[in-house]
Amino acid sequence: MPRRPCSNDTLEAATPSNALMVAAFFHLALEGIHPFADGNGRVGWALMNYLLVTNDHPPLIVYDEDKLAYYGAMQVWDDEGDLGPILDFLRAETVKTWM
Repeated sequence: MPRRPCSNDTLEAATPSNALMVAAFFHLALEGIHPFADGNGRVGWALMNYLLVTNDHPPLIVYDEDKLAYYGAMQVWDDEGDLGPILDFLRAETVKTWM
């Protein structure tokens, strides 16, 4: 399934109630185009956390031991266009970060 583009309308639609979904979509869109030779992940996470914080959502850490689950959730997005697994992953990482 082709990736859906992330547009200004998507980013401007971010609110505290949907910040995680918009941040996940933005992160996947950025990672999908892979704009840099190096540092795509670091830039993507920094921008995702900025989007979260500016919409009253706590930032999160993706732990090294959870990277395989992260890559698996990204693969579901690439294959099926389903945000569910990445949202579940990000929710779990938020809890893990703050507990």
